[in-house]
Amino acid sequence: MIENWLLKSEEYEPNDTKERFIDKSIFSFLKIINNIKKEEQGNTYIYKINVTVKMFSIVLNILLITLSRNFLFLGVLNILLLSLLLSIDKSKRLRIMLVSLIFPFFTSIILIPAIIKGNIFHSGLLIYKVFINILLINIISTTATRQAFIKSLKFLLVPDMFIWIMELTLKYILLLGEYSLEVLQALKIKSIGKSRGTKKSLFPIMGNMFLNSVKLSEEMIGAMECRGFTGEYHYKQKVELKSLDYIYILVNMLIVSLFIIIKVYKLK
Repeated sequence: MIENWLLKSEEYEPNDTKERFIDKSIFSFLKIINNIKKEEQGNTYIYKINVTVKMFSIVLNILLITLSRNFLFLGVLNILLLSLLLSIDKSKRLRIMLVSLIFPFFTSIILIPAIIKGNIFHSGLLIYKVFINILLINIISTTATRQAFIKSLKFLLVPDMFIWIMELTLKYILLLGEYSLEVLQALKIKSIGKSRGTKKSLFPIMGNMFLNSVKLSEEMIGAMECRGFTGEYHYKQKVELKSLDYIYILVNMLIVSLFIIIKVYKLK
């Protein structure tokens, strides 16, 4: 005699909403982790320029952009930045341009009342400055590795505590991202055939991440105390300039000269 339960259908239909939420979360975490880990170096000249020189360039150009109220100077600087942008890979180039357009868009929304009241020149100038600043920072950050960027901060006399917090933050984002990915994969395996809802899936992940981050921070403090950490951050770096670095420095000197000429002769 055959049991009734043996005659029932065994087809399994997973809950779409829950599976979709976990799958999307896994793909999102994988994308973020890969973006942090991936530090591809291109072959074009912009990648070969010393990161410390690039950092000097960022500080100098942001200062000049802030002081300038001349569209001619900003236009010349914009052309130079766009020529640097063309030397970057197409996929990265599109992303940089997209990000550089988003912030001026929101700035223009905030400035709508000022534009309506007739303050068009200064509003337009501010939006243009935001675009150039974001474009400049995006180009430099995309063409520099994370470690080289942190080392250059030390060379630029940035406070040790700031560098230390930045480096630890980047490392722990990666660490907690990998941990969250493992939790999500475990949750996906455990949730086969069950439907507890999106919120009930999300809360355990957040709770586990918080507890794990507290545990890691306590372990870090203990390790620092054991090693006698005094708050000083040592990085030995010897800056060796090549011909490309000197050319880049020369271009920046020309930008400074143009800024001075426009200021002195009041060119428009």
